[in-house]
Amino acid sequence: MNFSADPCDDFFAFACDNYIAKHPLGNRKQFNVIGELRAQAEQQVTDMMEPNANDTMTLSDAELKAKRIYAQCMQNRLAKKPDVEPLLRFMNAIMLSGWPMLKPSWDSSSFNLYNVLLNMSSFGVQPFFITELVQDVGDPTHNLITFGQPTTFASKDTLQSDIGQQVTVSYFEYVVGATRLLLKQSGVNRSVSAVMNDAMDIVDLEIDLAMAGLGDVEQRDITMLKDKMSLGMFQNNFLNQSSFFRQFTSFTRDLFTLAILSNEIDRNTTVVPMTAEVFRRIDGLLASLESLGDVGRRRIANYVGWQLVNANLAYLTKDFAIVRQEYLSKIGMSASDPKDDTAAVECGKSLRQVMPLAVASIYVRNFVPPDLQPKAAMMITDVKAGFGQMLRTANWMDDATTTTALQKLQNMLVFAANSKEITDNATALNREYSEVKIGDTFLDTMQIIIRLKVTKNLRKLTQMNVRPDPYNDAYDITTVNAYNEPIENQIVILAAILQSPFYDSQVPQYMNYGGIGFVIGHEISHGFDDQGSRFDANQLLRDWWTDTTRELYDNKKGGFVKQYSSFCTEEVGCLNGRLTLGENIADNGGIKAAYKAYFDFFKLRVKGEPEVSLPGFTDFSPEQMFFLSAGHLWCGSTSLEKAQLLLLTDPHSSARFRVNGPLSNSPEFGQAYKCPLGSKMNPTQKFSVW
Repeated sequence: MNFSADPCDDFFAFACDNYIAKHPLGNRKQFNVIGELRAQAEQQVTDMMEPNANDTMTLSDAELKAKRIYAQCMQNRLAKKPDVEPLLRFMNAIMLSGWPMLKPSWDSSSFNLYNVLLNMSSFGVQPFFITELVQDVGDPTHNLITFGQPTTFASKDTLQSDIGQQVTVSYFEYVVGATRLLLKQSGVNRSVSAVMNDAMDIVDLEIDLAMAGLGDVEQRDITMLKDKMSLGMFQNNFLNQSSFFRQFTSFTRDLFTLAILSNEIDRNTTVVPMTAEVFRRIDGLLASLESLGDVGRRRIANYVGWQLVNANLAYLTKDFAIVRQEYLSKIGMSASDPKDDTAAVECGKSLRQVMPLAVASIYVRNFVPPDLQPKAAMMITDVKAGFGQMLRTANWMDDATTTTALQKLQNMLVFAANSKEITDNATALNREYSEVKIGDTFLDTMQIIIRLKVTKNLRKLTQMNVRPDPYNDAYDITTVNAYNEPIENQIVILAAILQSPFYDSQVPQYMNYGGIGFVIGHEISHGFDDQGSRFDANQLLRDWWTDTTRELYDNKKGGFVKQYSSFCTEEVGCLNGRLTLGENIADNGGIKAAYKAYFDFFKLRVKGEPEVSLPGFTDFSPEQMFFLSAGHLWCGSTSLEKAQLLLLTDPHSSARFRVNGPLSNSPEFGQAYKCPLGSKMNPTQKFSVW
């Protein structure tokens, strides 16, 4: 805290300045409270994965597999001699013609893009589009195939911004650095200029793909999930330029052969392209490369080969991991210094990605108190009640819309901390990972599991959705996070976030309601933000609002867009109120719901008995401490380069405005800190949706 700062002028400075002063950035791109907790949770995972003499006596088969895979990863990462053979063997099995970057005498005639993409897709790498199974927004019991634009090193908006060139140069250097290391370890000689020319082709193609896609704000349009069409219509009307996409129906059928579902795919299969026009542009891009003959085929082969390399560098020995870590650190995607020994943390991350339930089972026994789940569930009940009160008193809503909104809130599923169906049923857990085999190398093991995951996902096409389903959902509870799944009308509060400073059983509850209660309220509010509000009480994407109420809602959204777009800093610039709209609605609704949860529902349950003051804070009221706890969650600092990137791509507002925005819109905050009307933290015009 900074007692010299005026809480009515800048509450973020009041709550966070001392924290920031005590934690200088140094070489880091970002340091904050939530990052500290993530580092703690990562350390917890690495500690518990260390071998124990009693493991064979106390662990299930699935848990033992997880520990053995972690040990294999550590052995791989700590190997003194770089080993590129596992990757080369894997790539040659997928790209029979080889990767041009590593093969100076590459023969384009033996390159078959259809077969290469099919093989890559079976291992979860899709360079030109992403195939997913998503709950049907018109029938939540079934799933549909969706096709989305590919993930690229930078978004369209970033590439068009002032920092686009800087981000592109960093990526280019990464491609060159990784390729030169692969060449060196594989004993292939190529000139630096030749490598750089090929690398530039790779980067240029990836830029073209990004520019063919939608911008960050456009991608937030969840109504795209309603744009259903038959696979045949998609093929005929949008995919008729390149030789690959002219075979897209056959490709999709062959992909589902992995899950023995090829008979389920034909021209009449319903699919959801997001969006069809994006795919028309990607198809045209491929067609233009094909028209270049051998030159174009080489560029395509180099690009898809790089995507395969990039997806697997993390599974190689230390030298390759360092190249990747240096790049991630450069662009602010990693909090670690590349020189630090991050082997344990990175191995923990890899394991959590592929065996989250086995890791969760061990984590619960080691770090989750038995009473955590019921306590978290009680808080969630209170916050839901608080939000329900907000819905009932929203006098701008008509009765019919309010009734449906309340029913949706009642139907909202909750995942709190962990699933007892996982931790209390070793037989089911073992069955879930029964097909997992440990390969000769760590990369081999990861590809075995990734292929199993891809196959499992494809099988969802013919499976009925069940709510909840702990094995299909497979939450990684060791992640410090909470989120809302609007399609499923479910909030997820993971165990790792239920630690101090978000939650602490030893502090007064006004601190917890201001902490994790705020987060819970935030996630509940997402069910009624600009995306979540499109789904009704039965998870159907439809117009369930009356026209008048929807118009009033849209006007309220517009208020937030205007307010947050006016939040600026001289160094970084102004927030994008449209990009951050959903998170801003959630922040503002969340703090209100949490406040009501504590002062209207928790205190009623405990019959209004006052809680003790924290030592050193006896001059603060419970109301003031509630807001102080909320503000402290977002304390931290960010480098200029990282802040500029986040401004373009992050749907969350920056930390200062995540604190000052919602609190300045809260009359209760102004009253608690006795802020004069018209001050920055108690403006005369306040904005709200809920």
